[in-house]
Amino acid sequence: MTRTLLVAAGGGGDALAALFVARAQSVDGGRPVIATYSWDRYLLDPQPGPRTPADFQGLSQITPSNWEVLASSRLLSGARSTIPILARYTAARFVLLDPRNGAAGIRAQLGELAAATSATRIMLVDVGGDITAHGDEPELLSPLADSMTLAALDGLEIPSQVAVAGPGLDGELAAATVRQRCAQIGARTTRLLPVHVEPFLTALDHHPSEATTLLAAATLGIRGQAEIRDTAALVPVDDQSATIQTAEHQSILKINEIAQKMTTTRSLDEAENVTIAIRQHSELTHERRKAQNQPRNSAAPEPAELASRYARYRHDAISRGVSLLTFRRLAEVIGLRDYDPSIIRSLAGPDAHSHLAICQLSGR
Repeated sequence: MTRTLLVAAGGGGDALAALFVARAQSVDGGRPVIATYSWDRYLLDPQPGPRTPADFQGLSQITPSNWEVLASSRLLSGARSTIPILARYTAARFVLLDPRNGAAGIRAQLGELAAATSATRIMLVDVGGDITAHGDEPELLSPLADSMTLAALDGLEIPSQVAVAGPGLDGELAAATVRQRCAQIGARTTRLLPVHVEPFLTALDHHPSEATTLLAAATLGIRGQAEIRDTAALVPVDDQSATIQTAEHQSILKINEIAQKMTTTRSLDEAENVTIAIRQHSELTHERRKAQNQPRNSAAPEPAELASRYARYRHDAISRGVSLLTFRRLAEVIGLRDYDPSIIRSLAGPDAHSHLAICQLSGR
């Protein structure tokens, strides 16, 4: 029997999307095991970079270098990690990827975890497809995490594949670019169906992943133009958004020049320096700058002020051709200090989707 170890390429929403992929491709029949970073955006965890086992309390050790994150696990800093959320609302097991020792360290960790779980193959899951980037594209924003996990697959003794879900939905490489690159290497296309995502909608409502929310929206038949990220990227959600492109990891590695140069890295700093040498910056550069520029100890806006901000932003978004807004995007632009979907639902009223953390805008 084939048993698959799932790996979330960039952490965050990739971990939840891995469960979509597992159902769509009939991966195994047992309890899924997903290895993922705890690397969340400022709204949840203001400290730049990924968290390590030493940053948590309440982990369960599986092997010398693998720690399971439980629903009861917490960050010692008081910030929030999305992994306990997923452990709470899904039946999967989540193991913390530790990038402190670079791609070489992750490779050793995955090999150890595969042996401990009797896995006979690895499936690396990336939402959006920036893992197919060469590395020099100007629209590329966050290649470090994905490239490091892809590089870690090189040299493992078990077969490894990469599944790109929702081409273009991360607001980085255009969907057409991702699909073209996948087609050139003979990737297999699978379509997501509502039955593949519906069991995970409760988890997704508590997990502020923009790309994975759009992936679920596309699968449920929602169409439009979504504005996401702090770059206000405009992302089309269409019929092709609810697809998965699957290829052998070596084929993807041949595309990704950053990952090629990361395969022997033995620290996170070394891996980041590879990215900086090619791009002059990394996502850590952006995260450090954002953390420095945030106002400190400012009071949360009053409800009336939040409602006013939402109304203004909604009007401006519609004028730009935006028809979809994720709750995550709204939380940031209206100045919430924490991610609370119930607050956004009360502000958005009829704009809010009944099952997804997304607003569908009209000219009302």
